[in-house]
Amino acid sequence: MCSELAAIANAPPDQVLREEVGKVLSQAIVNTKAASVSDIKRHHDAASFTLQPPSLYSPKEKTRRHLRRGKVLYNLKYRYPDQLWASIQKARLKDLMRRIRARGLAKQSWYKIGLMLGLSVEAPAYVKNAVPTTGKTYKDESVVVQQGTANNAITINTSQPTLVAIDGELALQRAINGRANYFIQNVIHSVFDTMADAAKKYPGVFIS
Repeated sequence: MCSELAAIANAPPDQVLREEVGKVLSQAIVNTKAASVSDIKRHHDAASFTLQPPSLYSPKEKTRRHLRRGKVLYNLKYRYPDQLWASIQKARLKDLMRRIRARGLAKQSWYKIGLMLGLSVEAPAYVKNAVPTTGKTYKDESVVVQQGTANNAITINTSQPTLVAIDGELALQRAINGRANYFIQNVIHSVFDTMADAAKKYPGVFIS
């Protein structure tokens, strides 16, 4: 598709490829699922238990505490001393906010790939500003650009855990297929017969 579009536009193939990859990544962001704030809050409110570090509360008298993965398991249906309950609520609120800030990480992976390629990729603010619950920065993406007279190719890769878990490859393939179909429909409807119409559909490729 990109080679045909480049020929029609009389534009450098590598330029056309980059423009189309940017459009594909933007659509991949749309196609990739992300939890809504309301869903995250609903799951938070419906929780029956919470795991907190032992340091959250030090009882005056030693008591047996249920540990899971080195953390204390608290049943949220139980009544606890006011100080402990306040600490639990505060810790859970922090965790809730971390999860809300992290909800756009899967989509952000496509955005980060676009940045690595120097492309204009559309993404909402919560995607651009998403932060892992750990607060750390991870390098899950890589790109390889092949440029030549005969061959132009851009290879992208992401191992972002959430994106892999929700089948991000399918979201990307749907974006690619959609962009290819967009080109076919424009050919069928004679969009490329006039420069003005073509420029409206492909502003980064055609100049009206």
